[in-house]
Amino acid sequence: MNMIFCCWGSLMENGVSNAFQTLGIPCVKFHRDLTDYDTDTAYLNALSDFLLAHKDATAVFSINYVPLIAMACKAHKLPYISWTVDCPCLTLYSDTVTYPTNYIFLFDRMQAEKLYDQNPGHVFHLPLAFDPAVAQNMQLSAEDHKQYDCDVSFVGSLYTQKNQYDAVRDALPAYMRGYAEGLIASQINVYGYNLIADSISDKWAGEFLQHAKFQVFDNYRKDYKSFISDYFIGYKCTQLERIRIMQEVSKLAKTDLYTTSDTKPYPEINNRGIADSTRVMPKIFACSKINLNITLRSITSGIPLRCFDIMGMGGFLLSNYQPELAEYFVNGEEMVMYESIPDLLDKV
Repeated sequence: MNMIFCCWGSLMENGVSNAFQTLGIPCVKFHRDLTDYDTDTAYLNALSDFLLAHKDATAVFSINYVPLIAMACKAHKLPYISWTVDCPCLTLYSDTVTYPTNYIFLFDRMQAEKLYDQNPGHVFHLPLAFDPAVAQNMQLSAEDHKQYDCDVSFVGSLYTQKNQYDAVRDALPAYMRGYAEGLIASQINVYGYNLIADSISDKWAGEFLQHAKFQVFDNYRKDYKSFISDYFIGYKCTQLERIRIMQEVSKLAKTDLYTTSDTKPYPEINNRGIADSTRVMPKIFACSKINLNITLRSITSGIPLRCFDIMGMGGFLLSNYQPELAEYFVNGEEMVMYESIPDLLDKV
């Protein structure tokens, strides 16, 4: 196999590249920034030219599914292999997922099961992974310990800027707003099951999107319930949950948060700013007594990459319950899971 690896600085690219090398798979990288996953014609033309110049290529690979790459591979009759690191991944709603040249690997089993019927035999479940070279090449200095030692840490967004619910909340009728916020309050107390999508109808979801003035691309599946549960209500649920956890844990122990989110309204949270995923994040995981994982609510069953990165660095992982985490690892031996916020605080 001769692989064309489409790169733009996404997570896991270095690790997957190292894996291809270890497996003896020749790999040529196509480096180019993407301005839009669907309409960047300059990218599409450049990739097509690149494929013509590498006629010995037998497959194309990327992190996350990109419709433009799928289009190019279909035209050149090449298998397109993608592995998602995001959930939700909006591009999976694209009509292009049905192409016979696609081989789509998803880390969340329940996300994969929803997509199986869209392209039978071409959609697969595959958990994420850690590159062992990161731990092997990492040397912790006394200065590193001085910088990153703490009782509890969390690396991730608080979704204060990312959640779209706040932007549309005032446009919703009172009954719709009340129902949505009732779902949010309920979902915060439940792990391993997305009750939001199962508690709204297609009609309700369609009305929500009309009030929110949310436009779905013409060439995308109109799965309104998933759009609502993942991008609006799920993100808001994640925001409230993460803020509450960081506030409460900060009262118990020396707690560091690494994020670009605005935490000015929460002075008790020690915001250390952004952590470079290559140079700094592994050191945080190795130096923290407890590393938290608070899973984005749209990830229903899967194991977030953060969990693999923490355990790969030998760090102690305290995570919310995730079905696949319980399936692949031994709770209480290889990591510890909590089943509620009070349970999390007790374990901290």
